[in-house]
This record gives sequence, C-alpha cells and structure tokens, in this order.
Amino acid sequence: MGLKKILALTLVLAMLSLMSGCALLDWIFPDKTPLDDNPNNPNLPPGDDDLTPNPPVSGDAGQFQIWVIDHAGKSTFPVTLNIPKAEGIAREVLKHMVEGGPSQETLTQKGVRAALPAGTLVLGISIRDGVCTIDFNEKFLDTADDGHETLMLTALVYTLTEFPTIESVIIWVKGHPVSKMKHGTPVAPVLSRQTSMINPVPLMVGTGAAQMKIWLRLDNLASGAFLVPVTTFSSRPMNTTAERVSEVIRLLMQTPPPGSRYSSPLPDSLHFRSVEIQGKTANVYFDGSLGVTKQVDLLVGAVVLTLTELPNIDKVRITISGEHVRLPDGKVLSEPISRPVSVNPLAL
Repeated sequence: MGLKKILALTLVLAMLSLMSGCALLDWIFPDKTPLDDNPNNPNLPPGDDDLTPNPPVSGDAGQFQIWVIDHAGKSTFPVTLNIPKAEGIAREVLKHMVEGGPSQETLTQKGVRAALPAGTLVLGISIRDGVCTIDFNEKFLDTADDGHETLMLTALVYTLTEFPTIESVIIWVKGHPVSKMKHGTPVAPVLSRQTSMINPVPLMVGTGAAQMKIWLRLDNLASGAFLVPVTTFSSRPMNTTAERVSEVIRLLMQTPPPGSRYSSPLPDSLHFRSVEIQGKTANVYFDGSLGVTKQVDLLVGAVVLTLTELPNIDKVRITISGEHVRLPDGKVLSEPISRPVSVNPLAL
C-alpha cells in the first residue's frame, strides 16, 4: 500500500473514531503510537524470554486472560481473549494490553479499556525462578493520573502471573528499575498479587479485620455484566475452612454501600443455609429460588471464583432447595465445579 493510501486510511479511521465517541478514552490514553517489538535488553538478568501458556495453545490461537480497566477507570478485572499463537507468547499477550493494540476494537465494543498507555513496547523480558523482569520503553510512564497508575500496575502484575511460571514481577524502563511512576505512585522492587490489593470495597471493616477477596457483579451498558474481584474485610472470627466459606458467601450476598458500582450476583430470593466441606470441595446449600435471574452462569461463576480464592477449596457444588443448578442450556451442575479457566470471555 502506498504512502498516500496509508495516510488517507489513517485520516478516515481517525474521523470515524471521533464520530463514535472514542475521545472519551483520551484522558487515560494520550496517543496512538503503533506497537512493535524490540530485541531483548542484554542488561536483563538471564532467564527464559518465552512462556508456556496456561491453558496450552492449540491450533492457531489460545485463550488467555488479560486484565483490563473498566470504562469509568475505577476497576481492573480479567477478560479472556483468543490470541494467535506466536513465539514469545508473553510479548504477544502484553500487546493486547496496550491502547491501540490488536484487541482495541473488541475491548472498545465491550466498554472496557486496555491498561497500558499507547505506544508501550516491551524492550526485554526475562523469567527466572518465578520472577519476571520486564523492560519497557518510556511510553509506559505516559499515565493520566495516580488512579490510572495503580490500576495499570495491578493489571500488569495479574496478567503476567496468570502464567504458571511467574509468581512476581520487576519493572524496568529503558534498562533501569522503576521506583516511582510519573504521578508519584510508588513501585515496589518486586510486585506480586500479595502486594496488590485489588478493587478495595469496605463492605465490612472492624478491629482485627481479615482481608478477603470476593467476586461481584459490575453492570456494563456495552456488554451486560462482568465479574470483578474486590478486596473487602471481615472482623468475624474464622478458625475453620467452613467458617471462612460461610463468611465470604455472607459478604457476597451483601448489598454494597451506596455509591458503589458493584452489586451482588446473588438474587434476594436466595438464602444461604449451610456449607459442608469434603476434602477440598465446598458443598454449599441455599434455600429459596433463583427468582427471575437470567444470568445463572454469572451467579455460579461468582460463587465458584469467590470460594476457590480460599486456600483449601478447589471445587464447589451448589444446591438450591435440594436441587442442583440448571444452566440455561439445560445442563445440570450435579458434579463439583472447578475454578473456570475463562473469566469474562470476549470474542471467543
């Protein structure tokens, strides 16, 4: 394609973007620099520069979770995308986290934002003993404010630690470790999920409060609803796995405080009765009914994701008034359910 045609096409796309209201994203993504890959930085610590995907890539594409930012710029959560198989899959996945990257159209249509600023490039990446050291170009620092920085860092760490070979992340920019972002957000020398409190919501806080993670519903005009992990707290004593399961379900059923953008994925017509622990399976018993709830999969997903955040729970079986849950497609969930591989699937 000639240079004139490329310039003409770029102008048309820019006009269409403005007409469709995409300027609402400009506060967090200041430009549209094209993506590219550069050779690994020789100053990075030795290690592998590629990853084994989880789940494994099959055929021409695989399913990968990337963490995005909601349209209001207040939350980060995972979505699942089909990403083409490529050598250097970590780099390929990170491209889909950049504004203007390969998944830009899909993310915009679903009402979410890529987490990394436009033009962000991976200059080098090294994985050794569970630590991923990643070197970005200077565009990584082109953030809008400290709120964006917090969400972006969390999204980056959670995306990379979706890979089973990565437990923590060290961030460099142009060959130097980053200790502070452009708007003052501190960056720890080593980042992990344990150092990143995700989407905090004070459903219940008290003396000696225990930190807990639950998955709530976030309604989205573009795509219906997403499941979003939030960090909340409980001051109730919990000495057994059954007590911890009961508490997170109680928190899951609470109405978030006024002004919160989240809601409980469980209907008011459902009432928690008891829980029975068998090995690493939680058998959860509810009374009542699903009422007019149409998104049964959202309800099941929220319960399973929430309970499998607990260290001793791998599977969940849900019973409502003595009956197993029936999905809209007719499938009856009579067997224990493992943590889903795909969360908030997009364009699968």
